Amino acid sequence: MEVTGPLWASLEWTERATLRNITLGGALVETRMNSGLEASGDVTLRLGEDGLEMHAVVRHLSPDPDALDEGLYLVGLEFLNNSPSERVRLRRLIRTWTDDLLST
Repeated sequence: MEVTGPLWASLEWTERATLRNITLGGALVETRMNSGLEASGDVTLRLGEDGLEMHAVVRHLSPDPDALDEGLYLVGLEFLNNSPSERVRLRRLIRTWTDDLLST
């Protein structure tokens, strides 16, 4: 058997990340470097207790200059192709988090 032409594959891993900043357009997360992260353009970010999933693409990746641990990176994500209902849920989640921060 001989295969010619492009071959497609997918890679999935779960990595905990610290959310540093979030807007309706994207997020900045801090995480350990994963060898597949640079090559992977597509990311699914799971947020909140109800597990809201936002589809994103990596736009920026750099070592975290403020980290005490050299293995931490800042990853800039841009949200793409999310449904209107997902955007509404994200807006509510951001509002809740902002209200919680302001009340403490």
